[in-house]
Amino acid sequence: MGQKVFLSLSAPSKQAVPATTPDDDYLPAAPLLHRFERGDEVVYYNAFTHNWVTRDRGAPEPTTAEVDELAAIDFRFTPLEMLADPHLMRVEITQACNFQCTYCIVFENDLDQLHQHMSVATAQSLLEWYHQNMPGGTVMLIGGEPTLNWDACKVFLDGMPVEAGKELYTNGILLSDDDIRYLRDRNVSIRMSVDGFERHHRQRVNHAGQTLYDQVIDRFQAMLRLGADVGINCTMTPHNLPDMVDIHHHFVRELGARHINYSIPHMTVNSDVADGFDMDTYTAAMLEIYDDAKRNGVYVAQIMKRLAYIARKRFKAIGCTVIGPEVTFYPDGKRTLCTKLDSHPKTSSVTPQDIYANLPFFMSDCRQCSAIGICGGGCYWDAKTRFDRFQDMRECDFQRKLLERMLWDVVDWSRSSDDFPRMLNDVFHTKMFG
Repeated sequence: MGQKVFLSLSAPSKQAVPATTPDDDYLPAAPLLHRFERGDEVVYYNAFTHNWVTRDRGAPEPTTAEVDELAAIDFRFTPLEMLADPHLMRVEITQACNFQCTYCIVFENDLDQLHQHMSVATAQSLLEWYHQNMPGGTVMLIGGEPTLNWDACKVFLDGMPVEAGKELYTNGILLSDDDIRYLRDRNVSIRMSVDGFERHHRQRVNHAGQTLYDQVIDRFQAMLRLGADVGINCTMTPHNLPDMVDIHHHFVRELGARHINYSIPHMTVNSDVADGFDMDTYTAAMLEIYDDAKRNGVYVAQIMKRLAYIARKRFKAIGCTVIGPEVTFYPDGKRTLCTKLDSHPKTSSVTPQDIYANLPFFMSDCRQCSAIGICGGGCYWDAKTRFDRFQDMRECDFQRKLLERMLWDVVDWSRSSDDFPRMLNDVFHTKMFG
């Protein structure tokens, strides 16, 4: 019996059971193993189980028995109803902002409840929901600019256990040193928006047209100086993409960042800012950044959220957790699947069942891809609006090239360390490998 293919979540899940797939007869047999070459060595790889074997080039190919063992997969899959146990709460604390970024997924997609603040009473009600339904889980405070609604933010930050996960997504300019100490003492992970050098911040200005770049950097440096857990969220667009590698070096060498997210732009129905985004350039830059992250001990989200699945031999089935452990609430307390999906007639009626039935695991073309085990399909909003399916096809080549690079590293790390994958904590400045 081969390794089971179960949906992999970041928190402990219930015991998985055999699922009824959208069409059991539709699922083909396991694909042929994927083969990669490097110098005088070949690796044979099972994309579903992340198992692999190596051979010297010119050595006998794996025997039929070895191929059968490596290719074996038990195609049971976690059913949708087992994803109903939440551990990630996304709170749209406000949909007002003191900036007007050209790529904003809120204002450039006309999301519901624009400019509205969550009331303290609603925040208190949602905090009670948290304690009743997902005690100890992670809460993301997001907007808009959540610090514009600081009183509602503090309801959650004061009312949750210190050890529970808390994330604040902010441009940072309203946070004083005392505010930063407050966040530090409550174990809050601050994710601060910085898009590169000052010239790149012309795509993220305030309502007076100012970048306020010096203030942004000053607040980031204050967070580091005061010992807060802070990382950078950098949104890539055609404007800053040509400088992506230089931006990374600046973040790491000049600013001292050790946790960075380089996201590709979401679809914005009111602007064309994401048009012409060159995924080939992004892919080439990310491969350079991957090598730099290994040298300098940097956590890059787009890398680590894929590498972890290979290292742990877990199958990544979903690209976004909105059909799994994540729940989202609007400023008025209304629960929603995803604010972006709500914002357009093409996606407003999408259900978790729709997304589940169209996961890459069930797609015949995706099942032949070497990167299926680290993919999950990407953002369902971008996938549906751009490609009328539930896989963001922009990421396909990026996933495959990154997979091959990471797989060879996993081969080398496994050989050189008896402490793999735990040793990756030191390599990438993380605690994610127990």
